[in-house]
Amino acid sequence: MKILIYDPVYSKIIGKDAHLIWPCISFTSEYWKQTPYRKQRHTYEQKMVNKNGYFLTGLIPLILAYSDENNLHCQLELACKVNEYVIHRPNLKGVIFREDQQYLIEQAAKLHRGVLVAPTGSGKTLVALGIMSAFPKTRVLFLCHTKTLIEQTSAELKKFGFKYSICQGAKKDIRGPIVLATIQSFSKILPTLYGTYDIVMVDEAHHISNLETQYAKVLSCVYSPLRFGFTATIPTKKESFFAMVGLLGPVIGETTIDQGVKEGFVAKPKIKILKSNYNQEIRELRNYPAVYEYGIVRNRGRNKLIVDYVKQENSKGNSVLVIVNKLDHGRYLNHLIDKSIFVQGETESVSREEIRLAFNSKEIKCCIATTVWKEGVNIPSLNVIINAAGGKSEIATLQAIGRGLRVTKDKKEITIVDIFDPSHPYLISHFGERISLYCDNNWL
Repeated sequence: MKILIYDPVYSKIIGKDAHLIWPCISFTSEYWKQTPYRKQRHTYEQKMVNKNGYFLTGLIPLILAYSDENNLHCQLELACKVNEYVIHRPNLKGVIFREDQQYLIEQAAKLHRGVLVAPTGSGKTLVALGIMSAFPKTRVLFLCHTKTLIEQTSAELKKFGFKYSICQGAKKDIRGPIVLATIQSFSKILPTLYGTYDIVMVDEAHHISNLETQYAKVLSCVYSPLRFGFTATIPTKKESFFAMVGLLGPVIGETTIDQGVKEGFVAKPKIKILKSNYNQEIRELRNYPAVYEYGIVRNRGRNKLIVDYVKQENSKGNSVLVIVNKLDHGRYLNHLIDKSIFVQGETESVSREEIRLAFNSKEIKCCIATTVWKEGVNIPSLNVIINAAGGKSEIATLQAIGRGLRVTKDKKEITIVDIFDPSHPYLISHFGERISLYCDNNWL
């Protein structure tokens, strides 16, 4: 089987052998069709290679591994020029990289593309800057998905003397040697204005959830030979995994939370379970939106559990972050919890940063936040996280936990409060998935 590598984005299987590698780059997809009585779910197999043999170049390592396992002879041929880069020893003034960080940087320098996995709070931004320092005189595009991440990364770039420009909102400056951009703003620029970049980096790379996302649009038009993603959570859905790997490259280095705890640079999660009271009225609800509304958002007994626990922890001097999914839920808890602050999408980015700083210094003892603070926010002093939102997503749960994983001189553990809701099979099932995650990571 012959594979022609056209560029960092696309490659092609020459001839009629594409079917041989279908098993390793296929996944089950679904669609819903309306019948006279109800919607019916249908599934089909979707392949990451089209009928003409084209596929994303980042999938090549997966294809080669599958070919070796199944005795398929696979020959690679380049149809593009390979850029030669001088690799320097990573150097950030005043920083001594830990062994795990050094390993991730070396993997990036050696393999030139791929996904680097490390817990929130372990210093992924320093790893990204270390990689930039290892490839001097290159042009870099660094993509983030929130203004908060832009602000935090900008502060780090400035701290270590990197020259950069920012593409965000109405200001779309792409003239710097490093362009720090939100994916929303950068994707609105016509492809002809993207410019040429040697390196493209994606923070929170798990957001490349499929090939229809803004990330896919941008990464398919930016032909950077060096491509790196950073995340704390590898997608479990095959479609998301293939999209991320195809556009960036395979997982080339990983540091686990357990490793971080053992080596002392990640706080140990300590799980605390609260039990909500059984409610027969909730049990009789049939559709999930109603179950969530009355079993989570408007559940007075459940909300009282949260309020009482916050008061208990605040009285000890501990700071508490309460994660919610719905605005109504956040507003209600904000009304019930004395001196709490509610952070949501409409909160101005400047105000968010002021709140974050006050929260980190414990001038504010309780923050309630929607998904705007579920990931990418650095709050080192945080003591307690309450998952008031429930849910079953592994990525969402790990990202929420990540807000408090950073170790400080006064903090070696982070308390994660979860709530068991026994009133409906949906809620019981979702709790079971979260408990499985905690057990898998030896946190219980």
